[in-house]
Amino acid sequence: MVLPAHGASAYLFHTLNSISFSTLIPNELLLIDDGIDSDVVKDVALRFPSVRILPNEGSGLVDALNTGIRNTRFDLVARIDADDLMEPERLEIQMRAFRNDPGLVLFGSQVTYINELGVSGGCSNYFTGDITDLTRAGDSCLLAHPSVMYKVEAVNTVGGYRKIFRVNDVDLAEDFDLWIRLSRVGRIVNSDQALTRYRQHGSQLSNLHRIPQEMSSIYISAVSKFEDCGRTAPSVSIHETESMNWISIKFVASQLGFRDASRYFIEYLAYKKLIGGSIRRFLTRLLRL
Repeated sequence: MVLPAHGASAYLFHTLNSISFSTLIPNELLLIDDGIDSDVVKDVALRFPSVRILPNEGSGLVDALNTGIRNTRFDLVARIDADDLMEPERLEIQMRAFRNDPGLVLFGSQVTYINELGVSGGCSNYFTGDITDLTRAGDSCLLAHPSVMYKVEAVNTVGGYRKIFRVNDVDLAEDFDLWIRLSRVGRIVNSDQALTRYRQHGSQLSNLHRIPQEMSSIYISAVSKFEDCGRTAPSVSIHETESMNWISIKFVASQLGFRDASRYFIEYLAYKKLIGGSIRRFLTRLLRL
């Protein structure tokens, strides 16, 4: 398993405990230290001596994930984040799926949403079964990143995680981008079972960068169309202090057309605080007419 973490990692020990109760204990658990508080590192080493703690060989989430992939000793990697929980049977179910399907490269599942206290708030409704073609289409992200297991060889074949869309040096949509590329080399399956509990709280990336997340999804859709023609798409890095990034807007327009480019532009204006939330919602609804 590969588990990146940084800072105080308030839920990390809950995550590690959930893994320890698995019906199939992972052969290794790589905790990638992307700036974890030193006291937390010491506590992990004391309470979970089997965990391999590795320093991030770069900085940020993409580098942390690639550090784990480079250093694993095994051919399959399961992912989980430092604030999520794993159902006891998850690894057993996923390992069985890979044993029974040699062409499988990526296996995900539904997730149960939980709050800061671990109280359930419903379940995801991702497409299930073989979603290879749907993923390859690149229209939307169809798997929950903390729920997946994948073949290391396949991930290496497509170039690993990429820094394809960054906002203020934070990597976004790195999972969506990888799933599309993996769909070109093997089968992708999503289970109808909820095998991971996905914690929703105010400090997670999807909440802190909600509008840029929307932008990144649109951009990755454009990347998928561009790269289907055998080309390598440009990465984009956006900073709050910079002026409008017209290059990325033109790129989205060239691959997806006026409607999606307009969506991207609206999100960009909202991110730059050049329009308010009510105007953003009005313009978005207008595009749907």
